[in-house]
Amino acid sequence: MIQLTSGVSDPLGTTRATQVVNAGSAAGAVAQTLAVPGNFRYTLSAWAKTTGVSNVTLSATTTGGNVTKNIALTSQWQRVSLDVELGLNTDSVVFGVGLDVGAIVDLFGMQVEAQPGVSDYKKTSGSGGLYAQARFAEDDLTVTAKGTDVFDAVVRIVAS
Repeated sequence: MIQLTSGVSDPLGTTRATQVVNAGSAAGAVAQTLAVPGNFRYTLSAWAKTTGVSNVTLSATTTGGNVTKNIALTSQWQRVSLDVELGLNTDSVVFGVGLDVGAIVDLFGMQVEAQPGVSDYKKTSGSGGLYAQARFAEDDLTVTAKGTDVFDAVVRIVAS
């Protein structure tokens, strides 16, 4: 009973957000299963807001484990995130945003990254957000020492 309405105003000034309504009699979620290792560290993030009093529950689930985080929303767009390290040897993880009964939430820019912490939103039209033609621009990686335990490296990735 999750209802989705696209074309809602988003925090970047366009209309790419989606209104998500849980019209059911039980909690529901918008989720996606990704074919990724369960032993990596990930960050799930999204922009979210509500017109009423609603929470969202961010989650990451794989065979043998899950991590959730409940977040209270306001009427202002906010970037919500869940850092997760399941530490399990599996080949897929389900990432989702859960809604309580009656919740009305606007969502935008939901993404999962294999890193600790949130980075800028990356627009993609693919269902998994993968760039199949991406590759490193150079064969070498130069690491420069800037000080004690401080190093810099530049990695360029190109896609055709």
